[in-house]
Amino acid sequence: MWTRVADAVLVCPRRAAMTPRCGAEGFTVIELMVALVILGLGIAAVTGAVSDSLFRATRAEKEAQVARVADTVLARLGADIPISPGQKTGQAEGLDWALQIAPYGTAEEQDAWPVRPAEVTLTLRWLEAGHTETATWRTLQVMTRPAAVP
Repeated sequence: MWTRVADAVLVCPRRAAMTPRCGAEGFTVIELMVALVILGLGIAAVTGAVSDSLFRATRAEKEAQVARVADTVLARLGADIPISPGQKTGQAEGLDWALQIAPYGTAEEQDAWPVRPAEVTLTLRWLEAGHTETATWRTLQVMTRPAAVP
């Protein structure tokens, strides 16, 4: 493999200008270890980002479901759920819901107002990752005023 060019000068025929010593081809163990560490860090970063994205997507899907159920239950008020004081419960799309309806304002205020407002509190409950999650909405609705006695 060695070629004699002049007295006491030996030249490696391949890559003589690129390598510090003849026959030094390939990577050293340290170069391979550094490359593997960099590759491992890159894979860890990508895996973390994908995992976080999946968690956020699942959470957003659950929040959309909760909002949809709340909208459905509140839309049923006055139709098939009467607006009268008390508590009503039910289930929809795997979520438990509870409606608490109470008169709004003092007795004097209610007598003075032309309508009877009711404070409606909707609480949704569901199990997520082994613990109970809740979401609550509050709104005012108009109850029917009892007929006046002549």
